[in-house]
Amino acid sequence: MISNTIKQIADALATLFPLNLFLINEDGIIQWVNEHMLKAANQTELKAIQGKHVRMFGEKEWLTTKSVITSKEKSILFEDVCQKNFFTIKIPHSEDGFRGVIGLSFDITALRKAEVAKQTFLTNMSHDLRTPLTGILGLAEIQAELGTQAQDKEYGLWIYQAGKQLLELLTAVLDICALENPVDLIKKEEIDLTQFVNEIRELMEPSMLNKNLSFHVKRDMSLRFIFSDSIKLKRVLVNLLSNAVKFTHEGEITLAIKWLDLTTHTQIEMQVIDTGIGIPEDKLDKVFDRFYRVDSSYRTKYLGNGLGLSLVKESLEQLGGSIKVTSQEGKGSCFTITLDVL
Repeated sequence: MISNTIKQIADALATLFPLNLFLINEDGIIQWVNEHMLKAANQTELKAIQGKHVRMFGEKEWLTTKSVITSKEKSILFEDVCQKNFFTIKIPHSEDGFRGVIGLSFDITALRKAEVAKQTFLTNMSHDLRTPLTGILGLAEIQAELGTQAQDKEYGLWIYQAGKQLLELLTAVLDICALENPVDLIKKEEIDLTQFVNEIRELMEPSMLNKNLSFHVKRDMSLRFIFSDSIKLKRVLVNLLSNAVKFTHEGEITLAIKWLDLTTHTQIEMQVIDTGIGIPEDKLDKVFDRFYRVDSSYRTKYLGNGLGLSLVKESLEQLGGSIKVTSQEGKGSCFTITLDVL
C-alpha cells in the first residue's frame, strides 16, 4: 500500500513540475507510478507497470535500486530508459511495514541533445587546434635534434617544450568542459577486472621500462567484476600512474585493488603507490586544487599544468568515489581511491 503522505507529496509535486514519481519495494517490484511516469514509459495504464519487476527497464535499474535499499543512502544518477534520458534521485523509504525506494526523475532528453551538440563542437575544435599544433611540435623536435647550430637546437627545444605545454593545457581545458557538462558523461557497465587491469598494464609498461621502474599489480582475486564507467575509471588510474612515473626516478610503482567491505561488496579500494620524490606534508591538502603545482620550480623540471589531480578528483566524484593521498617527502606517495561499484 502507498501511504497518504506519499500520495499527497506526489500530487503536490505533479501540479508544479513535470516530475516522474515511482515507488519500488525491497524485492524490486514496482508498487506505483504517477501519470508523468506512465507517459515517460510510453504506457497508458498503471497495470502495465504496477506489480512488474523494475528489471523491465533494464538490469541497471534493479542494481541501483538494490544499492539504495542496502546502503540506506540516496542515489543521484543519469539514466537512459525507454530511449529517453533522465536525471533520477532514488531515496530509501520505510513506513508502515513498507521497505523500498521512492524515486523522482526529470526528463532531460532535450538537454542531453544540446549537450551532445556542444561536446561535438568541442571535439571538432580540439581536432582543429591539435592538428597544426602537433605539426609544429614535430618540426620543433626535428630542429632540436638535427639543427646545425647549438643555438638552433636550443630554440627548437624551447619551442617543443612550450608547444607541448600548450597541447597539455588544451587537452585539460577540454576535459574540464566535459566534466562541467556531465549529462552524457557517465556510462556504467559491468567491468571484467582481469581484462581491465591487463589493458592498464599494457598502457603503462613502456613508460615504466623506459625509466627502469618495476610495476606490480596486486588484486584480490575474489574481486572479478565491478559496475562502473570503464573509460572514465581507466583515465583516472592512467593519470595517477603517469604521475607516479613522472615523479619516480628509481624503485617501483604498485597498483593495488581490493574489496573495501567484504560483507556488502558495494565498494572497492584502489591504491597507486610509488617510491618517488613525495609531497611535502604542508602541500598535501592542496594537490587536488585546479592549476596547483607543489612548487613553481617544478615547472622547468616536470612539464604539466596542475590540472591532472583535480580532474581525477572530479571524475571520481561523478563515479561515486573519493580520493585521498598520503606521502613522505623523498620516500614516495600513496593515492587511495574509494569507489562505489553498484
